[in-house]
Amino acid sequence: MKLSKIILENKRIIERTEVSLSADDANKLASHITDKLEDYLDTGNRTLLLQVVSAAIGDLLQSGDL
Repeated sequence: MKLSKIILENKRIIERTEVSLSADDANKLASHITDKLEDYLDTGNRTLLLQVVSAAIGDLLQSGDL
């Protein structure tokens, strides 16, 4: 899985960055995001929150929106 970022200025590329993520890296990212969200949201259900975050990351990586 790859994350790509391109910054354009006046239709010229001024920065291009790409990060490769393994499945394990994506799981760690989802876990860390869930931990931070728990600090702000009182859901009372960490498992559900982790599933939602993991699904969102998976969808973003598959669609290429990142």
